[in-house]
Amino acid sequence: MYCVMAPFGVFVCSACAGIHRELNNKVKGISMSNFSDAECAFLKQWGNKVSKSKFDRTFLNIARRTNKRS
Repeated sequence: MYCVMAPFGVFVCSACAGIHRELNNKVKGISMSNFSDAECAFLKQWGNKVSKSKFDRTFLNIARRTNKRS
């Protein structure tokens, strides 16, 4: 398992970690990396559940605006 740090603060599989690396996002391996107190706090604050909620709202709003134009 991998962790994508700023700006996302989420945990991802190895395939998604590779994609994030290609996009120049900071990716750390869970078992091979050390995490600072600040990084742990960031992950605790964001995490997958919070990030999913924010991304879902964002994409839902985009879809609504797109459908209104049709």
